[in-house]
Amino acid sequence: MNKLIIIGNGFDLAHGLKTSYGQFLKSYLMQNIEDALSEDRNDDQRIFKIQVSRSYSSYGNGVDVYRTPEDVYNIFMKAPTSFNSGVTLGVGHQSRSMITHFVNFKIATQSKIVTKLIEAGPTLLWVDIEKIFYNELKVILAQNISDRSAVEKLRILNHELEVLKVVLLEHLKKETEGAKINKEFEKITEEKIYSSQILERDFVAASYFEKEYLKFEKIIFLDFNYTSIVSQCYPNETESKIIPIHGVLSNDDFPIIFGYGDEIDDVYQDIEKTNINEYMTNIKSFGYFKSHHYSDLKRTIDSDPFVVYIWGHSCGLSDRTLLNMIFENDNCVGIKIFYYKKEDGIDNYDEITQNISRHFKNKMKMRNRVLNKTLCAEIPQITQ
Repeated sequence: MNKLIIIGNGFDLAHGLKTSYGQFLKSYLMQNIEDALSEDRNDDQRIFKIQVSRSYSSYGNGVDVYRTPEDVYNIFMKAPTSFNSGVTLGVGHQSRSMITHFVNFKIATQSKIVTKLIEAGPTLLWVDIEKIFYNELKVILAQNISDRSAVEKLRILNHELEVLKVVLLEHLKKETEGAKINKEFEKITEEKIYSSQILERDFVAASYFEKEYLKFEKIIFLDFNYTSIVSQCYPNETESKIIPIHGVLSNDDFPIIFGYGDEIDDVYQDIEKTNINEYMTNIKSFGYFKSHHYSDLKRTIDSDPFVVYIWGHSCGLSDRTLLNMIFENDNCVGIKIFYYKKEDGIDNYDEITQNISRHFKNKMKMRNRVLNKTLCAEIPQITQ
């Protein structure tokens, strides 16, 4: 019996890293604003195009006051479209009466994808962003335009996603520098599971359940992140292996995979029929061919029975094809969820189970494999 630990962005967030989409957007846009104010920029490599002009005065005229780039960010997120034509903000210190001059900001996105992300707000998950990209593919398909026009639109769309990926990776490098793993995760990797907790026994030998506890021979970390923090997790008594399925930061041997991965979707079949390869540029399956990680995963889940742990992965549709392969594999005997519980007591256990259900065609397997909440646990959090 093996233990397959699926790791998503929530694992990084549990370590206090600012790697969510909202945190990335805020950090990136604030840096753009700072660069615009200091006239240190190259708009060709930016998602946002920012123009700044100044006028000097000693009174406020009732305009909003900003003192830091974060103030501009907060005002922008409240009404992003108004910045396209220009928004005048006063520069001051404590009150509007102390305004020393005004700055007119024009902030425009140079990416259709990012425009839609801004409109959706900063609470999106990365899976939502990949879904928005896929929806744009479907929009182009539905337009029923000539192949030449479709290719032109697709190249622009793929370029926009590539630019987003580049600036994201730059952000992740800064955020993860010197990050240390929470030792609580090492304890979880070796925790025991009662044999009696496993309902799914139809496809594996009964001998695996003869003892009170399951015996785990190997621990496999299936890392969907790019940050590799889990590489610091050292189980004491069990053989372990890391499969960085989506690549690794600053490692050309393991290229980053960023896109969409639901080839089960009905519309995807129509996309394949177009015979236009530009539709496939950022479909994850084609990224898996660039390294041996998918093959490693396939051999692993086909070789021995396994229990799945979910560490911070939303289990959204963006990874549907891969997760379906794992969850419905006959060697999968159980899925244990480590859910996030907010300060108000609300957790995302139900949301994760609902997302997991979309990866199962056989709902009986789903009900037998997902462990009930009393057998699951909160994901450890680093306290500040």
